[in-house]
Amino acid sequence: MKTTPAQKSEREPFFSQDEIKGLYKFARERLAYHEAIGELNPGDVAAEDIAGTVLLRAYREYAKQSASEHSKEARARSPWLEQLATNQIQSTIDRLQAA
Repeated sequence: MKTTPAQKSEREPFFSQDEIKGLYKFARERLAYHEAIGELNPGDVAAEDIAGTVLLRAYREYAKQSASEHSKEARARSPWLEQLATNQIQSTIDRLQAA
């Protein structure tokens, strides 16, 4: 019996624990950097908020891709998540500075 993508996703997490931990670490480090150079005040943004937003966005973008794009993306998922996090952090900084 063949497994459908929906059934497969019920059994396997979309992101590995290593990917999630790596994303949280990356977000913490980037936020600390932006705090150190004065672009953010300590506590303005939580790494959990950045990571959560990025994981949701990544899943939505992944769901829009074709199957052939999925295999390419799986090989480069961590850099992709880091780029999404970088973009999210910069967007947050821009929003806070405009307020």
